[in-house]
Amino acid sequence: MKMLFVLFCLLGSSQLAMARDYCNGRFAYCVDVPNQLIWLPEADNGDGRHFKLPNSNATILVFGSNTPTVFFYTDSDYIKEKPSI
Repeated sequence: MKMLFVLFCLLGSSQLAMARDYCNGRFAYCVDVPNQLIWLPEADNGDGRHFKLPNSNATILVFGSNTPTVFFYTDSDYIKEKPSI
C-alpha cells in the first residue's frame, strides 16, 4: 500500500495537469489518469480498466461493483485472477 501511495505522490504532484480522464459509463465515475500510464483495454463487462506503469510491474485497477464482495477482494485474489500481460 505504501508503494501505491508513493506512486501517486510521484505522478500526482506536478503531473496531474497532464492527465486524461477515464470515465466509466456503467458506473458513472471518472478518474484523472496521468499521461505516463499505459491504458489497457476496458473489462469485457464494462466495470473498469487497468492501467500499467511503463518499465514496471505496477498495475492500477479502477473498477466499480454492485456487490459488497469487492470490499473483501485481496491482493492474493488479484494475483490468482491476473491475466499474464
